[in-house]
Amino acid sequence: MVPFADAPYGEGLASTPSGDVLVTLLEDAVEMNDTWTIYVQERAPDGTPRGALVALPSPSDATGGFDPGDVTPIVAADGVHALLVYVNDGVFTRPLQCAE
Repeated sequence: MVPFADAPYGEGLASTPSGDVLVTLLEDAVEMNDTWTIYVQERAPDGTPRGALVALPSPSDATGGFDPGDVTPIVAADGVHALLVYVNDGVFTRPLQCAE
């Protein structure tokens, strides 16, 4: 279950060689503190979570907020390594590791 009441924004999906899917979601907390939070979770082909929904700390721009453009998960051919690519006044990456 997604731990926020508002509809998520910027959903992203990336398939893995095993058939799992890496899911990314954005939580909009702009009204509270001008930040967004990126959530990541790996799911089995039947939708069963393979681990906890992980909240990545929000990066900040020069104004102290995080205003993402595109958030895209990319999974390596080995099915173990992944990369989260996002736009926030530039292009940035965060390394991820898929569940084993």
